[in-house]
Amino acid sequence: MRKVLVSLAVSSALGLPVLGQLVDPGSNGIVKRTALNATAVAVAGTDYQLPIAAGTGIVLAGGVTVSYDTAVMLTQAMAQAGTPFKCTDAGGSGTTYSCVMWPALVSYTDKQMVIFTPNTACAGGLTTLNINGLGAKQIYKTDGATNPSANDCRAGLPALLLYNASLNGGNGGFQIASALTNSLSPLSVGNAIASAATIAPTAPLTHITGTTQITTITVPTQFAQSGFGGCLRLIPDGAWATGTTGNIALASTAAVSKVLEMCYDNATAKWYPSY
Repeated sequence: MRKVLVSLAVSSALGLPVLGQLVDPGSNGIVKRTALNATAVAVAGTDYQLPIAAGTGIVLAGGVTVSYDTAVMLTQAMAQAGTPFKCTDAGGSGTTYSCVMWPALVSYTDKQMVIFTPNTACAGGLTTLNINGLGAKQIYKTDGATNPSANDCRAGLPALLLYNASLNGGNGGFQIASALTNSLSPLSVGNAIASAATIAPTAPLTHITGTTQITTITVPTQFAQSGFGGCLRLIPDGAWATGTTGNIALASTAAVSKVLEMCYDNATAKWYPSY
C-alpha cells in the first residue's frame, strides 16, 4: 500500500480542510463557512433562524438552547395555583377595588375569568374593580344588572367574577359567578319589608313585618329565565298569610320567627311555600 502525503499548500489548492481551521462550535453545534477552508461559530438569530414563532412562550436562551416564557406559557404548577386568574384587592373601600394580575392584564376580554379576593367586604351599592390600571368596571350580581348587596363579597374570601363586555351599556362589567370558599355560604339579609298584597324581596333572606295577606311576590330577574327558578327565605315578624289569587301556589299562614322558604318555578310561574 502506498502512502500519500498531501502538503498544506496542496490541501489549500484542492479546497480541502486544513488542520486548525475548523473551530469548535461548543454547545451550539453549528458552524458557518466564512471563506475558503475557514469556519466560525454560527450565531442564532443572525446566521440562522430557529422555527420558533413569536408569542408561543418559547425563547432563545443562547445558541440552540430554548426555555419557556412564563409571561406567555402556562405551566402545570401555575395552573394548579390559579396564578393567571388571581386578583387580590390592594385595599379597597368596600365599593372601590383594585388589583394587579400576573402576567399583567393588557385588556379586558369578554368571558374573562377572575378570582377576586377583596380586602374589605362589599358595602353594597355601586361597586367597581380596576385591574392593572385598565379602568374601573362595575361589579354586578349574577343577573348582570343589580349592584351588589352588603356582604355579597366578604373580606379574604375569593369569589369568581366573569367579565361581560355587553354590561353597563356596552362599557363592560363583572358578574359575580360564585363564591369560592369551603366555609358555610353566607346569605345577604335585605331590609325588612311590610307585608302587602305584592312584595318584592331582593335579598335571599328577608324579614317580613305586618299581618296583611300576601298574594304576589315579584320575581327577581335572575329567577325569571327559561328553565330556571330559585328560592327566597322569608322571616315572619308578624302573623301574615299567603293567598293564591296571585302567583303563590299554596295558601299558608306564617308562624312568627319560623322561616318560610318560597321557591319559584319559572315553568309554572308560581311560588311554592315550604309550609
